[in-house]
Amino acid sequence: MWVGIILVVFAILGSALTLSLGGKVGHPSIQIVDASNYASPLYGELRSNVTVGYSENFVGWGIYQTSPIIHAQNTSSSEHLILGGTIQNASAPSSIAILKRATVDIVTYPILEAELNVTAGISYGIRFFGQYPNGTQFNVWYDGSPLDHRRGNGFETIRVNMLQEAFQATGRSVRTLTGLEIYIESRANNPTNFVLELRKLDFSGGMFNPIVNNEDYRAVYIDLGNNLGGNISWSLNRIQLGATISATPSTPFAL
Repeated sequence: MWVGIILVVFAILGSALTLSLGGKVGHPSIQIVDASNYASPLYGELRSNVTVGYSENFVGWGIYQTSPIIHAQNTSSSEHLILGGTIQNASAPSSIAILKRATVDIVTYPILEAELNVTAGISYGIRFFGQYPNGTQFNVWYDGSPLDHRRGNGFETIRVNMLQEAFQATGRSVRTLTGLEIYIESRANNPTNFVLELRKLDFSGGMFNPIVNNEDYRAVYIDLGNNLGGNISWSLNRIQLGATISATPSTPFAL
């Protein structure tokens, strides 16, 4: 009898400790770096030095893969591409993809910029392809990419270094993209209407210089250098960016 009571007490204490300690991360596991104390300058990408190498004209896209429970069509104009339709109820996930052949030099123009408007409740992704000299196509995408399995949430702007993305996907240097893909996917038991609107898809390149006053930049970069300690056990999980703005009353501004 006493043995049973003792076991019950230990079980209760174990559960209480699990609830009280679970999910907490000790302070030694977090590293905070204050970039404002860096001696190295901030670098900026001047808008005046941006060169666009590929600008999507929204023609030439075709549906090449779709689930039977999806009824959709794509339409385009000089301003946008729209993929819209209906997903019927089903016990399995479903997807639809559109594809376009294109030639993009991502060495000279590595910065991908895209603007999309995607219905909430579904997911989408942007994928790319390359081609070997013998004509065989290969994937320039991977499931862990920030361009894959994105949740639709209305209007969104994406900006990615495609040289780095291509290396992550293939493990080697890729110079030219030969195919573009955009897809919609839905979980099981999720009947819905959907719209994906592509408003912009450009590849561009620019010059990076230390920031000076009174210049117009489209991107700002902080060089972390070796301040993370070079310890391979560390990984970057989150960046918290803060801004301080000083202005006279009634001054309009935007972030």
